[in-house]
Amino acid sequence: MLWNNNYCYNQALSDANSHSELVIASENIGDALPSSISQPFIVSQRIGIDLNPLAITNETDVAWLQALIWPEHHDRRTLLNKAIPILKQLDVQLIKGDAIERLTDISRQIDQNTMLIVFHTHVANQIPLKLRHTLIDRLKEISLERPLYHCYNNLFDLQLHQDFLHEGKIKSIRTIDQPDGHGRWFKWANE
Repeated sequence: MLWNNNYCYNQALSDANSHSELVIASENIGDALPSSISQPFIVSQRIGIDLNPLAITNETDVAWLQALIWPEHHDRRTLLNKAIPILKQLDVQLIKGDAIERLTDISRQIDQNTMLIVFHTHVANQIPLKLRHTLIDRLKEISLERPLYHCYNNLFDLQLHQDFLHEGKIKSIRTIDQPDGHGRWFKWANE
């Protein structure tokens, strides 16, 4: 299934879908972006794990998400409101629980012929340091069964990381200097 929206980098559409009013925009202040970003990506499964997952089908949860947006950030509130109808159409599985504890079992339920991507931003800084190391150990264990990508920030520094894990080893693919916390800009690195 394709993600149904438009991506705009440096005020030029990179992946346009005319069926959507949603435009996710960001400014790249780094190296030139690769041409591959203009190709829509295919997501076979979307699974979120959280101690307290919020459902966009629940009005109270949506009100809470809107309340978390800073009052002066009108553009972010507009973006959320445009994203909600799209998200309601997607097959997203939200699992209540500890992601570190549940990760191995969930990874085994995902089709082995698809690439597993573990993605989290602005979460790891809330995890005690010992458990951050446990997360890395868990990902290494999973990579003994199947390769995976780990995309994250705030684990041990403020940078944005893309790592590839295979056979218990971690290979850093890309590290991007600390991006704007709300995605308004980033500094792409062609490494």
